Amino acid sequence: MRVLVTGASGMLGGHIIRELETAHDLVLTSRRPVAGRHPHVAGDLTDPDLVRRAVAGVEAVAHLGANPWFSPDTFRTNTVSTYLLLEACREAGINRFVMAGSDWGVGKSDERDCPPEYVPVDEAHPVRPRDHYGLSKAVGELVCETFAREHGIRCAVMRITGVWTPERTAAYGRESHEGAEEDARKYWWSYVDARDVARAFRLALEAPNLPGFGTYLLSAADTVLDDPTGGAVRRAWPGVRIAGALPGHASVLSVEAARAAFGWVPVHSWRA
Repeated sequence: MRVLVTGASGMLGGHIIRELETAHDLVLTSRRPVAGRHPHVAGDLTDPDLVRRAVAGVEAVAHLGANPWFSPDTFRTNTVSTYLLLEACREAGINRFVMAGSDWGVGKSDERDCPPEYVPVDEAHPVRPRDHYGLSKAVGELVCETFAREHGIRCAVMRITGVWTPERTAAYGRESHEGAEEDARKYWWSYVDARDVARAFRLALEAPNLPGFGTYLLSAADTVLDDPTGGAVRRAWPGVRIAGALPGHASVLSVEAARAAFGWVPVHSWRA
């Protein structure tokens, strides 16, 4: 399969390229050059002509290109690029689109503690973005759902939690975690290794029975805490409903939807 990878020059893009390139032909696009053997289309994904050139001849899209930071241009960049890519896919007859969304769109905030309504958080949880980055990801999900429903493009949106490099995953186990319960509370104590995210993209791109549209939380199986998760939830969020099992150090984010849809489970942990 010939796959377009957007945002190819980013950290996550590099891991997805390595995950896909042994079995698929790749076309890359990003603002910055990318070293390697794959064709590269340089430019801005808010340029319709560039987007049409980038999708020419491909069969699927792995969409990572976005502003992952808080800036006045983040909302426009993220929403317009997603729309233009899907419209180009519609015009070109491309029917598989896997996008990097974020659990930020569900309701996290960098400025204050915004606990979930219940744990474990799953895809049925209310979507309540708190800032323009989270809003851009929530709008991107709606754009994907619309193109899936109206034009038959199979769209999978990965609600990715905070991504760690493999080096970060390995190093965390050697660090002191004193204060992590308080410091990481607004991030819901979650993380995911980039290698696991890359594998999720590959599995969704290859899944023969991928649902027409779906959102999928991606998280490591555990938290960043030394203490058990259930106790941390009760201490930090006494008003949050515990709706299911939280054994041991289990993440407060459920990945059951990704397992059911395309067979993904996280395998990397800082505890290994």
